[in-house]
Amino acid sequence: MHRDTDQDWIKIGETDPYFGVAGDPRYHLARVDDDRLDELYRGGDSEINAVIRTIRSFVPNFAVADALDFGCGVGRHTFAMAAHAEMVTGLDVAPGMTARAAAAASRRGVANCRFVNALSAEERFDWINSYQVFQHIIPERGYRIIADLFDRLRFDGVCSLQFTLFRRRRHVHLEAGALWRFDGSNANALVGKPLEGIGQIILFDYDLDRILALMIAHRLELLAVKMTEYGGHHGIWIFGRKQPQGLMLRPDRRYRAHGAPSFEEFLGEGWSELEEWGVWSSGRVATLRLCIPPGLQDSHVLKLYGKAFVNPQHPYLVIDAFVNSQPAVRQEFAEPGDDEILEIPLQAAHRDGMATIRLEIDSPISPTACGLPVDDNRDLGFGLKAMSLESR
Repeated sequence: MHRDTDQDWIKIGETDPYFGVAGDPRYHLARVDDDRLDELYRGGDSEINAVIRTIRSFVPNFAVADALDFGCGVGRHTFAMAAHAEMVTGLDVAPGMTARAAAAASRRGVANCRFVNALSAEERFDWINSYQVFQHIIPERGYRIIADLFDRLRFDGVCSLQFTLFRRRRHVHLEAGALWRFDGSNANALVGKPLEGIGQIILFDYDLDRILALMIAHRLELLAVKMTEYGGHHGIWIFGRKQPQGLMLRPDRRYRAHGAPSFEEFLGEGWSELEEWGVWSSGRVATLRLCIPPGLQDSHVLKLYGKAFVNPQHPYLVIDAFVNSQPAVRQEFAEPGDDEILEIPLQAAHRDGMATIRLEIDSPISPTACGLPVDDNRDLGFGLKAMSLESR
């Protein structure tokens, strides 16, 4: 299914924001009054209080400087979260929702919250919460958003995110598919009828395996899982805590492909299989995810020791390095050799020391395309032999 659900919610935020949040006919804009709004916000208080009890059963000293309410709507949970954090950011794609939330915050005297429709790249949080939001986002896009939220979580920070996983039969509208494939256990629509018009509320189910895999990839410890059910849609509220172990790059140690310490845990996308000597980048982009001890951003640099894939048939290579999306250094390679050093300044590392290093490689090429006598079709760029965090 290809649908811009953001446009649905932008329209709902303009035309019927409270019903969009509550899903209850009593909250249609034409029927809502102050008493019903008070009831709506009290429901947010009880839900967030339950979330806090769950978190503090695992993290008794849970303290929050900055919190994020993802998909905040009209602020139902944002105001409740504000009782447990120094500052809460309510994020919603719908300006109509955030305008209502900001007005309600002013009326209710909740000063430690703000409402936005987008985040800046550098914003990070100690607590990220979301309830009944991802179910309205197409999962393939939702998984990318989940990964971004995990990246925005500070070390030792906690997330409490709710997802729907499956639904009762009455919510499965088989007539929506014109053609189906049945393999003996599962039926899948091959041709579906498009949903016409903007402003519809559509619900999607997520794959728990993929969510857990994202947690593992982003170093989140699973704290708890709470079952949820709303009108026959079953899901979970999942609680996780971000751990720095395994991603901390200690100064003045040489990390190699094998043995201890190894750089394998820092490798992100765009790297080939480890070889005895190290690892080649493969393609135009290769990433590293690591954490440096806070306070070393200005005094230390990341050094990548290795070799560039240059030869008489491909004599020139350029690598642009970015730290947390900020340009860091550009380096040109024009001589073959095994002792190149790519030195990357780290001023753009986050306050907690987290850094995503992105290497953009101009014109990588395969050994086969260069006419070398090997059967290797990987587009090679930089061969990483070792890395270290060193003082300037």
